[in-house]
Amino acid sequence: MNKTRLPLSAIAMVFLAFAFLCFHGSVKNTQGMGDYSSGVANVTGFAWSSTFGWISMNCNNPGKFNTCASANYGVNINQTSESNPYNFSGHAWSPNAGWISFTYDSIRPPDNWRFNANCPATYTCNNTTNCTACYNPANGKIYGWARVVGLGNNGWIYLSATSSPVAIPGISIDQSNASGTFSGFGWNGNTDKTQGLGWVSFNCNNPGYFNTCGQASYFTYLLNHHLPTASNLNAPNWSYSNACTSSLALQEIFGWQNNSSQIAAYQVQVSANKNFSPVAYDSTKTAATNPTQFILNRGNFAGMAYNTAYYWQVRLWDDFGFVSNYRKFDYGHVAGDTLTLNAVGNGTTSITYTHEMPKVKFSYAPPLPLYNNPVTTTDASLSYTSGVAVSCWTAPRCTWLWSGNANMLTNSAPTASSTVMTFKYSKLSNPAQIFLTVTDSAGYSCSTGTPKFIVDLLPVWKETQAQ
Repeated sequence: MNKTRLPLSAIAMVFLAFAFLCFHGSVKNTQGMGDYSSGVANVTGFAWSSTFGWISMNCNNPGKFNTCASANYGVNINQTSESNPYNFSGHAWSPNAGWISFTYDSIRPPDNWRFNANCPATYTCNNTTNCTACYNPANGKIYGWARVVGLGNNGWIYLSATSSPVAIPGISIDQSNASGTFSGFGWNGNTDKTQGLGWVSFNCNNPGYFNTCGQASYFTYLLNHHLPTASNLNAPNWSYSNACTSSLALQEIFGWQNNSSQIAAYQVQVSANKNFSPVAYDSTKTAATNPTQFILNRGNFAGMAYNTAYYWQVRLWDDFGFVSNYRKFDYGHVAGDTLTLNAVGNGTTSITYTHEMPKVKFSYAPPLPLYNNPVTTTDASLSYTSGVAVSCWTAPRCTWLWSGNANMLTNSAPTASSTVMTFKYSKLSNPAQIFLTVTDSAGYSCSTGTPKFIVDLLPVWKETQAQ
């Protein structure tokens, strides 16, 4: 940056030091510029220009800039819950330069939206989306333009980094602190990009003559922003009943809660070692279609094994690109953070099932029984002692429990491998049904039932012509 281009005179330094407390201007008529109600716009704080002084980013700012009751304005970065995420919108206010717009209002930016190539790929910044600037959460940088409305086409403030025709550091957001502090410079050089209002500083810690925190502390930042935090981790959330109806019981569902309403991505790591050395599975940064759970199975973790205790941890990214620290399952447990412990784990690990759940199958005859006539069931269930399915008749044997609904009259052997049942007459509105629960040698129980059927009073007769 050329420091000799815009030197701060002694008068300017005095103004900078005291203008924050001694603002003497008044906010002009804001009709047509009232973009956001108090507390909605998420960019706040101040920027500074040595040629036209303070720029207030939000009517919630302190002192005479606190004008939301009479002059409602603010700059906003759209979140993923809003239309056109990551696009800027709204207005800032300067008592000397007037309104500074971050919204398209019929005047195209000087580069005709070429900066849009740096915006998030799935969102477009253009005249249709009323956008002249965007934020890219992948790198924390801002791209595009703001405009001093009163200067028309000469009012464009370039926000992106560039080296030509003048070196502009550009604006970025610090993703390592909860406030999301802005830093860097914008530049107004009129249409020829060389003359104009000059530099706009978004942080008093900026280098050179703009490093003024000792005289006047100012910066632009995100309003009421918090770093994302994963809490209430729970696992495996995969019950017998869930596993029984699945083709594969080798699965766990890792769940968590978060303190941010907008979670954009997560990363889950799994290990058989509490120090996560080595990491057995890493989801890497994954877009959060479901921001509160992750399903682990052999579809994504080929090395997943039965009867194995796994440690797991998760970290989260919010939609501004801020990332949390890793949170380990029941590791660093804090007061008020209640955990749902794994029923077969020890609170720090989640243990997979010993083997697959039994596959419950049976047949019955006749398929259309008569009232008080015998119906014989035949078991065909499979159980697992390892990775191979065997008949429940093969040692070690299963245990059985036969039952019927309210239409059942008798049940000859409810805990045998086969039973004989009788049923009363049932109408279409109240059909009969048979159920079987099979428990294998590991104590895993699964159930199934027949389709509903009708029990008739008499045999069905069909007359045929004598031959």
